[in-house]
Amino acid sequence: MTTQAIETAATVATLPIAANVDAAWNRYAAMVGETVADPSLLLDRDHCSACIRAWATFRDLMVASDSLAAESTAPLPYMQTPALTAADACRA
Repeated sequence: MTTQAIETAATVATLPIAANVDAAWNRYAAMVGETVADPSLLLDRDHCSACIRAWATFRDLMVASDSLAAESTAPLPYMQTPALTAADACRA
């Protein structure tokens, strides 16, 4: 976030990543289905490039979705400190 965005109290929209993952998968799966139905598409550079881009889009959205899910359930690093989890006094 830029300083300007912070100063102007800009809002950040949350993207519906899960829905986008499903849509990206459906697009990629449809393209693969076209290739299975017409194997000559395996030699069509434009089609293959589009398939690669569709896969990359799906992959990136899936990884982002997994990362968000992991962040929401993972304990914070300070909670993993033995002295804090055991409620022992910390000494400097």
